[in-house]
Amino acid sequence: MKPEAPHDKFQHRSAGTNHPPEATKGEGKTTPSRSAAETREIARALAKHPIPEFTKKTISKRWSVGADTVRRLLRDSGLNPGRTRDLTVPLTDLLAIEGVSDPLKTWALSSDDERLILLADLLTPEDKRDDDNRILKLHLGTYRRHAREGRLFSIRIGKQHRFRRDLASALYRHEMLRSKPK
Repeated sequence: MKPEAPHDKFQHRSAGTNHPPEATKGEGKTTPSRSAAETREIARALAKHPIPEFTKKTISKRWSVGADTVRRLLRDSGLNPGRTRDLTVPLTDLLAIEGVSDPLKTWALSSDDERLILLADLLTPEDKRDDDNRILKLHLGTYRRHAREGRLFSIRIGKQHRFRRDLASALYRHEMLRSKPK
């Protein structure tokens, strides 16, 4: 029996699965249908916590991949990366590429701690091993194998596996960055 993914709160979907029946198609994108009350709740939350935007350079840093991979993934997801350096991509589009099923609702209705996790850079297998090394002593190949077999939740960025930070390490990193003298 497979253990449950630790980030069920973010409702991940894999690229090969069908969308739920309540989703409606419009202009090539899948948008979930919402009640009026839920839409108002999301709008109020977005007024307090606007959606951040990322440049291609910050996306490359977030995913730990090259600029060509970023352009290809943006193009494959229906966004036109173009030749401009000033292109900004909202976090909700990145979360959709990363497999979150309803990125707008996830961002708007998440707690501040969960938003830290959503904003944090994704971890490479090496970073994940170093991050978990305080608790577990696993070989790098074990992380890759567990991700490939689905025992460890990972996000496919191109042909590579990336991992989301857990809450404890995201909070620790955030506190370390805040306390660092500028």
